[in-house]
Amino acid sequence: MGGIFNGRDAYRLIRAGASLIQAYTGFIYRGPAFARLVKAELRRELLRDGFTSIEDAVGADD
Repeated sequence: MGGIFNGRDAYRLIRAGASLIQAYTGFIYRGPAFARLVKAELRRELLRDGFTSIEDAVGADD
């Protein structure tokens, strides 16, 4: 799979087992605010599912 465009994309990949994601494409298309956007959306997704850290979510769907 390619890169990510938002926090939801990142979260889906993390839950599928990714411990590293490619953010270049999203940064190119969404600009410098991209990192802040992904961070905020990813945090909401983690909290919604009861995770306290990204490490806890890695591979949760395996």
